[in-house]
Amino acid sequence: MDSQPKDLSNVHKWFRPTKETIIHPTYLKKLKNQQYQIFGLNSAAKKCLWVHNALYGQGTCYKNTFYGIASHRCIQMTPNLISCPLSCLFCWRVLPEDIQLPSPLKDGAKLTFDDPETIFYGMHWAQRRIVSGYKVVVDKKLFEEAWNPKHVALSLAGEPTFYPHMNELLELIHEHELTSFIVSNGQYPSRIEKIMETPFPSQMYLTVAAPNIRTYNEICRPKNVETAWGRLERSLELVKEMKTRTVVRLTVANTLNLEDAEGYAERIEIGKPNFVEIKGVVHVGGAQSRIERETMPSHEEVKTFGEEIAEHLTGYKLVKEHPRSKVVLLTNGKNPEVVFGEVTN
Repeated sequence: MDSQPKDLSNVHKWFRPTKETIIHPTYLKKLKNQQYQIFGLNSAAKKCLWVHNALYGQGTCYKNTFYGIASHRCIQMTPNLISCPLSCLFCWRVLPEDIQLPSPLKDGAKLTFDDPETIFYGMHWAQRRIVSGYKVVVDKKLFEEAWNPKHVALSLAGEPTFYPHMNELLELIHEHELTSFIVSNGQYPSRIEKIMETPFPSQMYLTVAAPNIRTYNEICRPKNVETAWGRLERSLELVKEMKTRTVVRLTVANTLNLEDAEGYAERIEIGKPNFVEIKGVVHVGGAQSRIERETMPSHEEVKTFGEEIAEHLTGYKLVKEHPRSKVVLLTNGKNPEVVFGEVTN
């Protein structure tokens, strides 16, 4: 990468993804069939449905409704494609066990990570591949905006905080005036502590998918059962100390974890995040082979549960909702909202 020009405006012309890979051929084929744009040894981007919808004027993602993020200008990507310490039943990603693989790693390969520059320029290259076909069929202004994204969601697959060069990647992202969200499962609190040395990301998510250790181990299926719950609670403690905006996200499903509002409230009170999202599971992707369609709650069920949780919290209230995504937002009002990277009171 050092020999390449760093002209972001022409990144689609000069960037070349590596032909090497650490990914098992069977797993790689599955990912490519699902339209993952793989540009490094262990990094990828993928088109979000809301990019398509926003470009066609068919609605925007809840991140727009809640935080002012323009859906068509958002890159959905990961710097750690194939390594996750959990195997959540409701995860929409394809998991190795879904296709009878013991590991997503190619035989003899070691877990390897791409350098921050490769990831930064690669995700822009990938996003331009993703949106290029819209040029002649959507509004010219919308296309130009999509061609020049302003937000990065580090949440596509794997656990992003395990990426060892996250601080440097975040610096690159913000030097180029993009905002960033990291969505973490909280299994690497020491990595989160390291990230806290920077003023980034714009927003840090921590997923809490159960109100207690028993349910957590049953539905998140951690690879290290003995320490997983303790790691999550340590990460919740760190949330309370963060200087950036923070969110605790609850991913809820009927018959699995849509219960014990008080237990969830206890977890939330540990972290005291600026925002709490309660989002209903969607029966798509890999989740279809692991859970029944009936586990999907309705938006009204999600909203009712959010209101019940708020009753057990101090200072939080339900302020916004996005029915199409089956998600509601609680806040304690202690952090300003964000619109395209500009903080406004």
